[in-house]
This record gives sequence, C-alpha cells and structure tokens, in this order.
Amino acid sequence: MRLVLGLLLSLATCFPAAASPADPAPARSVFAALVDSIAAAPPGKTRTRLVYQLSEGMEFRGNLSPASATEADRMARVVSQVMLSDPDPVTSWAAGRVLAKYPHPAATSALLEFLGREEPREFLARSSAMEALVSLHEPRAFPYLLKELEGMPNNQMGEAAIQLMAQLGDPRGLAPLHHLATNPHLEDSCASSPRSRGVADPARYCADQAARIRSQASRAERDLRRFLADRTFSPFDLSDSTWAQLRRNGFAVGAETHNEMYEFLDPAYPCVTTDLCLHAFHLVAKAALGELDSLVIAPKLASFCGQMRDACLETSRKSRDSATRGAAAHDVLYFAVAQALLEGNNQGLDGLPVMSKGIVQAELLQIRAHTSAGPSLMPDGTEDFTKYTPRDRFSGDPSSEGYFQAIVWLGRILEPVKKDESLRRALVMAGELRRRPALAAHWQEIDRLLRSLYGPPDDIRLGDLARVLDQLEIPASADAPMNAATLARIRGALARFSPPRIRTRVPTATDARADLAVSVLGQRYTRSVHLIQLQLDSGIWPPTGVTIPAVLLGSARAQALLPPKAKQASQRWGALVPEPGPAGPWDLPEASLDASATLFRTPDKAPAFMKRAAWEEKEINTALGAWVEMVNLTSPFTKDANVYMS
Repeated sequence: MRLVLGLLLSLATCFPAAASPADPAPARSVFAALVDSIAAAPPGKTRTRLVYQLSEGMEFRGNLSPASATEADRMARVVSQVMLSDPDPVTSWAAGRVLAKYPHPAATSALLEFLGREEPREFLARSSAMEALVSLHEPRAFPYLLKELEGMPNNQMGEAAIQLMAQLGDPRGLAPLHHLATNPHLEDSCASSPRSRGVADPARYCADQAARIRSQASRAERDLRRFLADRTFSPFDLSDSTWAQLRRNGFAVGAETHNEMYEFLDPAYPCVTTDLCLHAFHLVAKAALGELDSLVIAPKLASFCGQMRDACLETSRKSRDSATRGAAAHDVLYFAVAQALLEGNNQGLDGLPVMSKGIVQAELLQIRAHTSAGPSLMPDGTEDFTKYTPRDRFSGDPSSEGYFQAIVWLGRILEPVKKDESLRRALVMAGELRRRPALAAHWQEIDRLLRSLYGPPDDIRLGDLARVLDQLEIPASADAPMNAATLARIRGALARFSPPRIRTRVPTATDARADLAVSVLGQRYTRSVHLIQLQLDSGIWPPTGVTIPAVLLGSARAQALLPPKAKQASQRWGALVPEPGPAGPWDLPEASLDASATLFRTPDKAPAFMKRAAWEEKEINTALGAWVEMVNLTSPFTKDANVYMS
C-alpha cells in the first residue's frame, strides 16, 4: 500500500515549537542534508549512490524521513529532477522507485514530462512514474495508461498496467478494462509478438497469457466500479459477499484457511489483527513455559516427590500409631506414582514392598493408557483416566507427557476432610512438612510458583493444614495418636475454609457437591472455569462459552446473545471478581482475561464500524479464541468443571 508522504508529514508538524527572533536557525536534518547532496551531485556514481542511500534509508532501514512538509516537498522536486535528467537508466529508475513509494504532488509535473518522452530504455522508471501518478490520482496519467492497455499483450509495462488503471479511480477506465476483459483477439496478438517465438509451446503460452489478462482486467473493472461507488479501493481480491460485508459493517472477515497464523503475513495478505497478536503471545508463552517446565518445575517436583515418598515410607515403618502407619503407606504410593511419571523410570518403586510396587505399576498403566475410568489409588477409589491425555505443548514427547500426567495426578489428589482415612493421609503429609523445614520450604517454593503462574488454590493446601495443626498445638511427632476427638478438633478448625468452587472430581450423584478437601499441589482456580461450573450446577447443558465475555469481560452484545436460562442465571454470577495474588491478580489465566476485556472498551474516537454489534461479535470470537488457547496452555495446572449426568 502506497503512502502519500505529504499527508503523513502534516501529522509531524501539528505542534511546531514556537520560535523567537533570538533563536538560532534550526539545524538541518540528516534527511535534508542528503537531499541537498543529491541536488548538488553531478550525474555519475556519487549521485547514484546517494539516491540509493535515500531509498534504503526511507524504505528499509527506517532511519531517514523528512522533518517537515518543506523537506518533503524539496525531496520530491530534487528526486523527480534526477529521474528526469540523469542519463543513467538505473539511477533514473532508483529515483522513480522513491517517488512511487513516497508520492508527492510537487513531483507531478516532472513525472508527466518523463512519461511524455517514451524512451524505450527507461521502461522501468516509466512504470515507477506511472505508479506515483496513480497514487496521487492524477487524471493526466490516464492517456498513458490507456496506451499501455491498448498495446497489450505487447506493451512495455506488462500486466501491471491493468491494476493501475483501476487504482487511478478514473471512470474513463471502465470501457478499456471491459474491452480488454472481453477481447477475443488477445491470443492472436500474443502469437504475433516476438516474445512468444522463443517458448517451447507458443499456442499454450499465448492461451495462458490471454486468460490471465482477461481475468485481471475483469477484476480491475470490478475494483474500479467498487471504487467509484464507495470511494474505497482494496488491493485484495475480495468476493462480492465479502465486499458486501465491508460496505454493511465497515469490516469483513474472510474465509481464509491456513495451518499457521504467520502464513497470513505475506505481501498478498499483510494481516495484523488482535487475533494474530493474541496468538503470537500464546506462541511466545508456550515456548517460555516449556523452558520453565523442563528446567525449573519438573526437577523441583521430582525432588519433592522423592523426598516425600522417602519421608512417608519412613513414617509407615516407624510410627507407633497403626492408623498413621496405614495412612503413610498409602501416601507413599501417591508420591511413588508421581516420581515414576516425572522421571520416566522405576526409581520411585525402589524400596517398596512387592504388593505396593504392583499397585503403583497398575496405576501407571492406567494413567499412561488414559482410555477410561477405572479403580484407582485416589481417595474415592476410582479415577477418570481420560483426564491424563497429554495435549498441546505436552504431547509427542515422553518426558513432557510424563510431566503433564504427574501434574494432573498431584493436582487431583484431594483428601476429603469429612472422611477419617482421608484426613489421616492428609495429616501424615502435613506432618512431614512440619517435621522437615527444608521439605516445607521446598513445597512452599513450588506452591508459590504455581500460584503466580496459574492462579489461586481452590482447596485446602498442605501448608494450610500444617498451620492449623500448629495453631491447635497438636504434636508434630509421627507417633502422636490421631483419635476421633483429635480429628474432630481438626475438622472444626478447617471448617473456616470455603468449600471448593469448582468440582474437579467426577460427582457420583445429581445433588453431589464438592467436599472440603486437602490437596497436595491442587489444580488452580480460574474464574472462567468457575463460570462453566455455575452453568452446570444450574442445569444449563451444554454450557455456553458466551457467558465468559458476557459476565467476565463486560460485553453487552454477548449478554444479549445468551440463551434465556443462562441470561437469567448470569445476573447472579456478576460477583466473580479476581482474587489478589502476591503481585496482584495477574496469573496467566487472569491476565489473559484482563487483556481480552480491553476488546470491549471501545475508545470514543474509534471508527463507527467498531461501535456496531457486528464488530463486537467479531471481538467475542477473538476473546473466546484467546481463552481456549489459554485453557490449553495451562490445562494440567488448572481445574476443569464436572457435573453428574447419569
């Protein structure tokens, strides 16, 4: 797309500094000095080099631009005179390219004079001069373009002249374009051309060229008619339906299909949209999190699980309390499974009794198969192993898949407070943290990292339970008996914690609600999944993602699009506010929602089309696309919503 330099320069001079008579004359810019050097240089290598320096600095390096409208005007006059007077056709062409890229009205007279000379060896510079005049919508360029069209397919400019006639925007161009699009003699004209004699199959060559010319002329005629009707020209080959969308809504979404977003970034379709920017962010985040997973979190988790396994194994053998020994033996299995998944070997099974090894191996087989629900070590005795299917950045590599499954495993271990056996298992794990400060610090470091990246907890954490035990002054010894009275005291103290908002465990009855439970390194709470859970609990099936922009992002149009039941229920969901974290509520899921919310804060000075319902619907799709990518990015670390169906 060409830029009219004179118009752009007016922006740079909107707020000139006030000059006083005592002020010295402003220093000449590098741009102005280079233009003066070009004007002073005689024809030859020096002037050619200076013209190329100007072209590269403006177009490619970006380090040269006029500082005022006066400098832009002088550049246009100097460079156009170089194009007109330099005997070297290469220098003349280089000057013409500058004017084609940065057209300016001050060069108009020289450009027209250059076109009138019709020197055959200057055809490249003539093409540039024609482009510059077309960008300026100079009607005096019409006769020259008409001559090019009438000479096709044997003209100098080739097929580029066809689209230039449309871009000129002159209604006189309709007739010659239509004639060219319907000309039945193009093949004959091509056959008589010297160009066709050197090809292997002249007939095929001429037929292809004629078909291409007719197609381009037909498109150019259509584009010119659109320009005359709407005063808008598009360099893209837009269908009539897309153009109708553009006229109706002020924007259009085309049905372009590519495997990767970067494929849109080419000269034929230089697309930069919020969708592309958000997708680019997710690609960068995906790469950064991959490094963090492999270099930081996975090693820390493997070390923590190994130490917890060994600590619980020691308690299972040495505690004087039989209930504690049984709970610790079960905890050993939890961490042995996680360690085996993280390390990809059987080291987590070392030192275990034969029966325990068999139990761990059976669990690992089901996790790695991830095909169905089945019996499990999990507190409720069953597990939906399909949730362990690696996806996104975690799939395709054994170590990444094991890491994904270990995160899900540790995140889904939820020991219900109301059950004695489960509470004892949680107490054993919390006790290991209380007795081993280094292990507690290790757990806190991992928990803090997961909190900052993926969101707040939704269940009681091991660290929370350890603090409650300290407050109740319950001995940290592994031999301390955990009788019914002690368990009741602990349950009473834990009752101050709120029940989980997202039911990540699969319920077993229609009226089942999530139990207050202690997590090892629980999956994290996100407002968007909480919203899905609220829909499920309200009997809305299937849940609709439109509630996310409607309730969380402030989209009035999304609110209007909600199904009646969801719209009524959503009035009760507006209080879902982000939870403050260590540095504000800016974990990845929450920050992504905050960024997407800006899509629905249309500035007052935005174009009219950005204030229409159609545009907001486009933004709803953009926001939901970004949300889905974020869900995939954070999937093993965050909860998913569940409801009992049958």
